[in-house]
Amino acid sequence: MRTLVKTAMLASAMIAASPAVAQVYGQSGIPAPSHMRTGGPLISGNAPRMNPPHVNPQHGGQFFMAPDNWHHVEGTYPRDRVFRLYVYDDYARPLPAAEMKRVQARVVTNETFDPATRKTTDLKAFALRPSRDGAYLEARIDRAAIPAEMTAKVQLKPDAPEYRFDFTFPALTKEPPIPAVAPPKMVAR
Repeated sequence: MRTLVKTAMLASAMIAASPAVAQVYGQSGIPAPSHMRTGGPLISGNAPRMNPPHVNPQHGGQFFMAPDNWHHVEGTYPRDRVFRLYVYDDYARPLPAAEMKRVQARVVTNETFDPATRKTTDLKAFALRPSRDGAYLEARIDRAAIPAEMTAKVQLKPDAPEYRFDFTFPALTKEPPIPAVAPPKMVAR
């Protein structure tokens, strides 16, 4: 059975200045700037819109957009000595397990920076490995005092650069409560 994901859609309508503008703006769902509205044909369409999770953590952790402007990551510290990294697509949907397996990552709990060479060297690093269900990457780390500071170094695709994400956890993270869903109402006919 497939899990349903709530999606918001952006509806737009505009008058295109030319077929080129219609192609760019009509397909993206972004209204054309006012100076491009010149009485051409009306273009309408729908496009997925960023949902609230686009900027909010889904597992009670810290949420970042990756420098590739497509992926998002969320780091959590759910219990002592455990770090988890969730990786999402551009609409903050979890990456499929097959794509998650291609992600190479480690969490660094201690490093040193040499100002002469401007290089950072990992002193304590732990490989992040996919969970059994492929929903996240996880590492067992050394015990850390609160606030716990750690860095995830992540290569999202085999041919992509490695990105750095710095996390400071003032406490262990907690999964947000699942909102209660009201049962369907029966209507007498």
